Amino acid sequence: MHENLHRAMLPIGFLLFSIYILYGLVSRPGSASSYSYLGGLIFVEIVVAALWNYHRSLFPMLMLVFLSAGTDTPLKGLGTSARWLVLAAGALVGFIIYMRGNHSFATIHLLGLFCIIAALVSAMVSNYPKLALLKTGSLLLVLLYGACGARLGVIGREAKFVAGLLWGCEIVVYFSAFEYFVLHEPFFGNPNSLGVVTGIVTTPVLLWGAIVSAGTRSYPRRIFALLISVLLVLSSYSRAGIGAAVLSSVLLCLATRHYRLLLKGGLIALAAAFLIAATVPLPDNHDVHTDTLVDVFLYKGKTEEGVFGSRQSPWTQTSAIIRAHPWFGSGFGTSITSIEGWQIDYAFQSTYGSLREHGNSYLEILEWVGILGMVPFVLLIGTIAVNAARATAALFRSADPMSPLAPITMILIAGLGHAAFEDWLFAPGYYMCVLFWALAFVQADLLALAAPAVAPRPRYSAFDVRGDYGVFSPGR
Repeated sequence: MHENLHRAMLPIGFLLFSIYILYGLVSRPGSASSYSYLGGLIFVEIVVAALWNYHRSLFPMLMLVFLSAGTDTPLKGLGTSARWLVLAAGALVGFIIYMRGNHSFATIHLLGLFCIIAALVSAMVSNYPKLALLKTGSLLLVLLYGACGARLGVIGREAKFVAGLLWGCEIVVYFSAFEYFVLHEPFFGNPNSLGVVTGIVTTPVLLWGAIVSAGTRSYPRRIFALLISVLLVLSSYSRAGIGAAVLSSVLLCLATRHYRLLLKGGLIALAAAFLIAATVPLPDNHDVHTDTLVDVFLYKGKTEEGVFGSRQSPWTQTSAIIRAHPWFGSGFGTSITSIEGWQIDYAFQSTYGSLREHGNSYLEILEWVGILGMVPFVLLIGTIAVNAARATAALFRSADPMSPLAPITMILIAGLGHAAFEDWLFAPGYYMCVLFWALAFVQADLLALAAPAVAPRPRYSAFDVRGDYGVFSPGR
């Protein structure tokens, strides 16, 4: 009886929602001609359809909505508010579905809960308590989705997930190349955001896709997409993004014994760097009077300031605020700025007066929650780092890239390194933050499944993984 009631809940909810919409149309006939009303109605229907097919559709839709909010698209305004609707629905529905099944939680999930508690405590002492509470609620939704919803969408269907991730990366690099190299439009806005996407996600994933598809007809296409991704990350001049791409790519090639590919890739990347330096100007119109790649990519034409010249000011400001509020911080998601009196309250984004660059996600969270509140965050990040090290060590031992742990681990390693120079790791409204934490919880499950004490290591069919569509499935 309870099972039948559970299956009927969504159709009943959809029926009630439809009746409500019909009532609104009858009571306010003019609303039927409103583009915003009809657009919102269509979007809600799409969300309901994604929830109906939760395991397959929710994760891609969530990432698309967050991308639309963080990129220069006509849907940016809708995405800014709609992302929270999709995230809340995905987190809550995912939690309900997950708790009804054979659910299990580990230390990493408990640490996530402690992080939320620490963020709540810091919100009580914040200069912007309302904003701090909203930010904490956003972080709760991100972690809840990662702990439940993302696991539902990946575990048990790892092959389809990584195949979809690979296809998604190909689409992103082709579209981004058209925007940046043909239309000369900054699709991702800030060049550092282009570095985030291409350095942390597309480059290591496409390199992995090229490795597993060697000898097939899809191999040239994936090599071409990888080359485009390398050109894009270099054109961003984002040192953190380039460093993240180099770190993950070198680790992946060494672990899988692809030394020749590493050497060839390094030479091609060097040639690509010369091409970008000669054809793509530095951001902010820096005038660089040098022909050396070191000055262009490492110093960005500001040799006199040093490698970390652009980070000195935000790091100094952050350190000063940490010393002024050492124990409980300034409040999660809020920062003390010089323009505190110029706050503007937005419904779906941060207030203007509470925003400030930190140049380091780890310093940022220390400023927000203080030394006491930092403890669970350090343990959580440390657990993710340990899991990534375990997965990398297993990859070195086996030299087998077929496991879905390979691309996921490379994304997490690149993300952990990149976060030391950018602020996105604990920014719940940013698409990379959502992706990172979802994959972090998924990786913990995949490691547990790969442990011999829990379950035998799955075997994957080499024929399927190397196929044109990049889909692989457990062998029988």
